Amino acid sequence: MAFRVFVGNLPENIEGKTFDEEIKKLTGCASTEFVSNKKRPHGFAIFDKLEDAKKAIEIANGKMLNDKPIKVQMARTPAECKLLVSNLSPNMQDADLRQIFENNKNIVRSSLKMKDGKCTGKGILVFSTKEQAEAAMKDAAGTKVDDKEIIIKIANRKKNDKPKRKAKKATPKEPAQREKDSKMVYVGNLSFSTTKEDLMKLFADNAPKNAEIKTYSSGRSRGFGFVEFETEEAATKSLEKNNTDFMERKIRCDIAYKRIEREKETKIVFVANLAFSAKKEDLMKLFADNAPKNAEIRTYSSGRSRGFGFVEFETEEAATKSLEKNNTDFMERKIRCSYCLQEISECY
Repeated sequence: MAFRVFVGNLPENIEGKTFDEEIKKLTGCASTEFVSNKKRPHGFAIFDKLEDAKKAIEIANGKMLNDKPIKVQMARTPAECKLLVSNLSPNMQDADLRQIFENNKNIVRSSLKMKDGKCTGKGILVFSTKEQAEAAMKDAAGTKVDDKEIIIKIANRKKNDKPKRKAKKATPKEPAQREKDSKMVYVGNLSFSTTKEDLMKLFADNAPKNAEIKTYSSGRSRGFGFVEFETEEAATKSLEKNNTDFMERKIRCDIAYKRIEREKETKIVFVANLAFSAKKEDLMKLFADNAPKNAEIRTYSSGRSRGFGFVEFETEEAATKSLEKNNTDFMERKIRCSYCLQEISECY
């Protein structure tokens, strides 16, 4: 069985030949492996005996190679198994931990968990195989240190013994089929200062019926909009503006997709961008002119507001009238009001 020793913190410009010569001379290993990594070059020294590997670590760790102290330690392998030793004395040292397992010569490395210079009561022993770890655990079972019986268990049993689950492949969803609106044109890459009037002037030759700039709740432009025309011919003709300069930008024009209409609950109004301190009573007062039937502020499990809610009205007319509150100031915020979608109202 070959024992691999990791050699790291190497000079960035080191070459494989230099690594092989220097590490063989320093450790007396039988062979080497060099990993040419531009940022973190590293390698391995290969030994036939574990004793030789441990001796090489003691000799080579921290030695200077081209003005850099190299890091030398036993290489980790997939078969390695760790023992967690707990209930240790605060005065325990690493040598004391190894002394507990003095009859076992298969320890690859060991370490104590320390805080403020004292042992926290836990330590780790690493073995090459699970069988070696189990044998060491059996030999040291019932050992007492400072009148305290130590506790030993395999630290990575769950990780090694538990079979890996195969990741389920996600079933690709078929893209929704969307219809184009032959009288509506999408205009993208607009200047943020573009207004509805600017769009109407831009397409004046094709007699636009209406235009709209899409904005965020703050009122700031989202950089695109739509222009509606009286006829399909006028909309098609307007596409000649595609990739032309407008207000120092090359705009994109294309026939717009039809909006997907979802069923709305016309007696329930969705109210967003609420102050986190807003309560049900505040919503009822806000819409008092339209005789609200009920109101609710949505919250997290902690009880903290999620910043939106719903208001239910007796009639569709009252709900429609309440939409006049959209983009108005309420408790130092501009609120958004819209009809509640059917699927949301079912959770109301």
